[in-house]
Amino acid sequence: MYIYYFIPVFSVVIFFALFVFQIFRRTFSDVFCSLASKWLFIFSLLVVIYWYFYLTALQYFTWIEAGPPSLFFLPPYENIFYLFQYHFVRFLMYFCISFVIAILFIFYGKRYNKKFDNKFFESEELYIGGTAIFLLGNPSGRYLWIFYLLAILFIGLLASFFINKILKKTNERFSFYYLWMPLAIIAIIINELVIHN
Repeated sequence: MYIYYFIPVFSVVIFFALFVFQIFRRTFSDVFCSLASKWLFIFSLLVVIYWYFYLTALQYFTWIEAGPPSLFFLPPYENIFYLFQYHFVRFLMYFCISFVIAILFIFYGKRYNKKFDNKFFESEELYIGGTAIFLLGNPSGRYLWIFYLLAILFIGLLASFFINKILKKTNERFSFYYLWMPLAIIAIIINELVIHN
């Protein structure tokens, strides 16, 4: 049963690391920040792929040890792709969807940020947000990344309204930079502690 918690715990560790990284961002160069956030995104992707193959191998040995009828799900009775498809649907499918959304977010974010002279995002911010979107696509949260993005937008709109209308500071823009990781941590903790208990 503890195997179930690996990805959510791994996600929280990555989110905390990125949050600490964000706090101390000004002590690093822009190039380092951009590369570090990109490598953490790639590292997260590689860990998820590794975990998929680990779960698949574990399932294989579990079915072998269990004997019939579980044994009939493996070769020579069934194609080996049944085993991979079984864990793809149960585990990897949600990450594939969130990965596509994260890549689209990074691609279009870079495109529009460049078009508007880097007005919207810091150099590493897109990979930080992309990592959060990707890791929130875990099987226990399924489509948690949708609620996460809605929460980011909602809080951003509230903060912008507060700055522009209540404080009357029309020249200031609210940055989402420090929202990505705290909201990702809150989302995954609420999902694991409240929804799944």
